[in-house]
Amino acid sequence: MAAIWYRNAAENGHGHASAQFRLGQMYANGEGVKLDKEKADALIRKSAEQGNVDAEFQMGLKSNANKDGAEAVKWYGKAAIHENPAAELMLAMLYEFGDIVKEDQREAVKWYSKAAERGVTEAQARLGIAYMFGRGVERDDEKSLELFRKSASHGHEGAQSSLGIMYEFGRGVAQDYEQALIWYRKGADKGDEKAKANVDRINSARTLRKTLKVGDETHCGLVVEVKSPIVKIQTKIGEHWIKIEQVYPPNSMSCDFANGAYKDPF
Repeated sequence: MAAIWYRNAAENGHGHASAQFRLGQMYANGEGVKLDKEKADALIRKSAEQGNVDAEFQMGLKSNANKDGAEAVKWYGKAAIHENPAAELMLAMLYEFGDIVKEDQREAVKWYSKAAERGVTEAQARLGIAYMFGRGVERDDEKSLELFRKSASHGHEGAQSSLGIMYEFGRGVAQDYEQALIWYRKGADKGDEKAKANVDRINSARTLRKTLKVGDETHCGLVVEVKSPIVKIQTKIGEHWIKIEQVYPPNSMSCDFANGAYKDPF
């Protein structure tokens, strides 16, 4: 009965856009009608062409799957103009990763911002990363921290792990290893492998720092002198002093220097 009603509405006059979309879904899933992908695609396209936002988004997904960048941008863009937050997120991801369209980090930030304002946790987390590293926008640790907190408070494991990084390295907030561990563990409990690795890294670093002595290997090289709270390390570019609290186990962290000064990896 439902199929008959939707078919009548879809074929009435110019066709009812919502009915066309719903009937298209029914054909796509074989729901109350015989499975027919061609009819499904035709109906959903007709619906999208009449401005049905759900159909526009569906057309964007189809174009994305077919790796048709121009069509994906077109349909996601139409749905985004109609304030569809999922379309805003997908459009942002297209521009961030640049797999089927030209990479444009500024455009990615623009659409992540719109979706983030509508409460999309994935957009908040990805926008936080953009501010954290200055991708498509000026680096802003406080803004990044704010976005991670919003996303993490709704259970986004990636944001929880990123919030841990902010606390571990004192980005936009006072350095606090206990808070870092709290947020890393939240992400780790949800299966975030990076968060699990971060928990192990902090615990291993704490153990190493407590007993640090000449001859120990660190992520930067061999310890040649210890004068708490600093330590001299033989690095690949010569001997350098760093804070003991910046020491990590070998191969657990990158080691970079800018103008002779140790540079935190995040």
